[in-house]
Amino acid sequence: MGEMQAAPFFPPSWLVLLPQGVFIEHAVLQWIGALGAYLFFRKFGLSRRAAVTGAIMWEVNGVFTWLQNTVFNPVAFLPWLLYFVESLFVACRRNTVAWRDLTGLLCGGILMGTMSLYSGFPEVVYLYCLFVLVWSIYRLFCLPERRQRLFYIGGLGVIALGTLILVAPLLTAFFEFLKQAYIGRHAATNGAADNYANMVLPAAAMARYLFPYAFGEIFVIDDRDWYDIGGYIGLVPFLVALASLFAPGRRTVKMILLGWVVFAVGASHGMPVVHAIAMHIPGVGYAESCRFLNSGWLFCMIFACALFVDQLPGLSRAQVFRTLAPALGVGGGMALFMLFLKRGTLVFVLADFSETIRLFCIIMLVMALIGAVGVLVASLLSGRRSQAVLMVLLVTEVTTWYFVPFLSYPRKGELDQPLITFLQKNVGFSRVVNGEKLGMNPNFGSYFDIPEVNFNDLPTPLRTVDYIHAHLDPFADGTVYIQEYPYLSEAKEQERRQFFRDHMSNFGATGIKYAIVNNIGRARKPINLTTLPADSQSFILEAGQRYQISVPGQMLDPNTSPDTSAYVTALDVWFDTGHAKADGVLKVSVCVGTVCTQGTKNMAFFRHKAKTNILLDHPQRFSATQPVVVTVEKVGGVHGVAFRLGAPVDEGMTLAGNAQGIPASLMPALALDTAASITLPAPVSYQDADFTVYEIPGLKPYFYSDTCKVHFDTRETADVTCAEPGSLKRLELFYPGWRATVDGVATPIDAYDDAFQAISLPAGQHHVVFRYAPAWLMPSLVLEGVAWFALGAGFFVSLRRRMDRGLGTGAEAQPLAQ
Repeated sequence: MGEMQAAPFFPPSWLVLLPQGVFIEHAVLQWIGALGAYLFFRKFGLSRRAAVTGAIMWEVNGVFTWLQNTVFNPVAFLPWLLYFVESLFVACRRNTVAWRDLTGLLCGGILMGTMSLYSGFPEVVYLYCLFVLVWSIYRLFCLPERRQRLFYIGGLGVIALGTLILVAPLLTAFFEFLKQAYIGRHAATNGAADNYANMVLPAAAMARYLFPYAFGEIFVIDDRDWYDIGGYIGLVPFLVALASLFAPGRRTVKMILLGWVVFAVGASHGMPVVHAIAMHIPGVGYAESCRFLNSGWLFCMIFACALFVDQLPGLSRAQVFRTLAPALGVGGGMALFMLFLKRGTLVFVLADFSETIRLFCIIMLVMALIGAVGVLVASLLSGRRSQAVLMVLLVTEVTTWYFVPFLSYPRKGELDQPLITFLQKNVGFSRVVNGEKLGMNPNFGSYFDIPEVNFNDLPTPLRTVDYIHAHLDPFADGTVYIQEYPYLSEAKEQERRQFFRDHMSNFGATGIKYAIVNNIGRARKPINLTTLPADSQSFILEAGQRYQISVPGQMLDPNTSPDTSAYVTALDVWFDTGHAKADGVLKVSVCVGTVCTQGTKNMAFFRHKAKTNILLDHPQRFSATQPVVVTVEKVGGVHGVAFRLGAPVDEGMTLAGNAQGIPASLMPALALDTAASITLPAPVSYQDADFTVYEIPGLKPYFYSDTCKVHFDTRETADVTCAEPGSLKRLELFYPGWRATVDGVATPIDAYDDAFQAISLPAGQHHVVFRYAPAWLMPSLVLEGVAWFALGAGFFVSLRRRMDRGLGTGAEAQPLAQ
């Protein structure tokens, strides 16, 4: 409850139990968001076409595309909050409004406010509610009469109060947790240089807002923008939103939208004055604003697009040109300037990356150019025709950008089911830890019901962070406990591994039974089988031809450190197109004795005169006692393909196969990529091709006592027999909210080893029970229950009133129909 990210009370969370449940949950939330956007735009007074356009743009907006963890959830409810504010404004504008007429509206606002907070990421909700507050204040001053304003303020107060009551248990747990939690870079007021209050994005990163994929697919290059930017808008929506500023009418609304965009983007990118003002708003400095302000300003841009689409049919051809042409000129210049700022990355991708990535980036830039040309064409048409063109352009671009990442998502995967089954069967009440990089990623332990020490959540209990630093891993990152973080030098990595080996007893004392070690945890330098002379030669490999190189095992023995064992993970070949075009598939295998691993690569992706890496389907262990046999074969294709030759580095290497044109003193240029995994001074309990599981010595059970006999079958209860007074220790975090009873009598819980729980016991036989509940949980649950009952009653009363009005006749029924 307290850490929020699990969203335990959020109803759509239950959809993850279904097959493809995460996808279904996201789709449902997108539909909810689109419906809310459509209703808001309609309530504001936009046409159906404009409302549908805006709703579709919000359904596939850039935040939904890029932030698909729990951040995804609350984004759907921003337009709903605006809808109920707008609905309250419209209702209060009527002089005949009474509280009984607002019952359904207020209940709907409370429900959506509750869902937004239940959704699991309060940072996002808080930041976009700042815009909701700005819109609410604007609408307040749009009401001409004092009575109307009082009704409006009162209605907003009821929605806010009802929402807080309904989420009282969640907020109780959350604020109790914050007092005990490590919040990392969110600690904005301590003056630290690396906290979120001081974090700003470079100006060049704004190119991502307009050209999200001009620099490659997500994470294809090492670019921090992917991590720090929380969404994008696209070029055509940017140009259309800019055009709305040049169009007549609704100036105040447009200035509010523009002001919020400038504020949010300026705060994210460190704009002088704007960033300072933002950081003085309570709470903003604690949030990762540069990522999570995006949902608010993106909605403003989409709102501006919908406004312009709505206005177009009423504009003449000359007016359309006078709005779109300057927008295209100003916006196009700004877009080119952003690309110029990001030119280093763009040149790097287009010049140095693979043909596939280069082609992808060019296609993305061309598509953006087509969109700009489409806007130019729309500027030459009449208002109604221009509206149709812009609707198509807007919807096409946003949906295209949304689906681009889906093309690179994995379509299937294989679970290491034997390992999972082993851990589920044998861990019991103990825990597991990753002993090297790329083990069982945090949070998957929860999914598979395997207690895991590693974590990737924030906030984190401060005692947990302090204990890990003091006893388990002084190099660990406080925000997450993953072996991949923080990024360390090779020397520091070696220190970290050595600390793990030297302090294994600490892990056992923490109740950790197993250490999971990935067999290919850290990269090693390639082992070159040949050396390339300055005057390099090549040979032609035809379809169906193959060669085989046998390498003595002692040549490959990489045991430079007694703590590691090496594996082959990939094969490097040196390609030379010669006079032919590369086609077909290159198939490779690496065998040690009768155990082989294979890999393939489409030769169309080979680069001229370059080394090409071919990954193997699983790591292959080798040793000094057995030779390694490498086989390379060209499968299919019509062209013979040239590969470079080099001198063998060992006299014991032999060459076989049906490849021709290889001089006796040379061999095809090859290298073996190796990786090494850590080996621990502990017994091996499980091993497969990918992982080794070591059993930690000196394991302490979940419940234990130095003087008493303990029996337990659950984590909450234990039966203890003490010949003399003693203590019972429990390897659970010492944390407010835990209660203990001994034979039904409450007993205090003390902190043991700064992190765990202990209670004192008198001599004799005892039944001990532990229970947990946040402070004030029961009163808040009772209050919430009463509030849910009142909310249901309010909906029922509102529905009955609407039905009664619907059954009316004549003049009474007409206003409702309207």
